[in-house]
Amino acid sequence: MKHLAKNPSGFYSFRIRIPNAYRDYFNQTEIVKALRTKSYNEARKLCKLVTADTMKLLQTLKLGVFDEAQEKLLVNQYLSNIMTPIS
Repeated sequence: MKHLAKNPSGFYSFRIRIPNAYRDYFNQTEIVKALRTKSYNEARKLCKLVTADTMKLLQTLKLGVFDEAQEKLLVNQYLSNIMTPIS
């Protein structure tokens, strides 16, 4: 899977590069989220969920239907949710 990474300890994480056009909203160049599993199959499922949420946000930003303040709020909510541990 494209956004699935495995660390030396054997745990998987979600990792995606933020497109240049949206880096001002994120103040970072990539998003990394620990998936807290060593199971490839479980990591794939979790990665698909996180990827879908991320792509939905990026598509929303690309459409440009919100003003800058609303876009920043959407990004902050996304980052808050993405940093919540997966149980």
